[in-house]
Amino acid sequence: MSATRRRIATIALVLLVAVIAVPTASADQAVTSPATTKLGKRLTTEFWTLLKTKDHAGLRRFLSPAFQVQRADGTGATKQEYIPTIGTTVIVDDFTLSAFRVTRSGDTLVVRFVAVTKQIIDGQLYSKDPAPRIVTYQRTDGRWQMTSNANFNAPAAS
Repeated sequence: MSATRRRIATIALVLLVAVIAVPTASADQAVTSPATTKLGKRLTTEFWTLLKTKDHAGLRRFLSPAFQVQRADGTGATKQEYIPTIGTTVIVDDFTLSAFRVTRSGDTLVVRFVAVTKQIIDGQLYSKDPAPRIVTYQRTDGRWQMTSNANFNAPAAS
């Protein structure tokens, strides 16, 4: 085999391996991978840290203009309604996040996880039991922002 043919064969083999190794998704299929999961964990931990430290400026950057939160008690808020409540009527003292399931399609990331938190919302202590959550992120202009946050943690029984 000539040197040229060996190079072509080598290039073809490298391209074939690359195509097989890179996760791909059709327009109706999401991708999950270790890198996707790591990204989802990092973003979600960042959000909870911003809540715990009452970082309003950080939250203004982190939350999309379209952001909405939905709580298990039926209440919710937009970004403009939500940020001023952090540290006053929404207090997060501690959190542990686990059981991440992260999917990505293009510039959209969806993260399901379980949270154990010590938090008070509108004067009500919320259950410290593990509770499922789901958040979405959108990448715009090279940066990820949270677009929604659903909280299935009910207030603690009084």
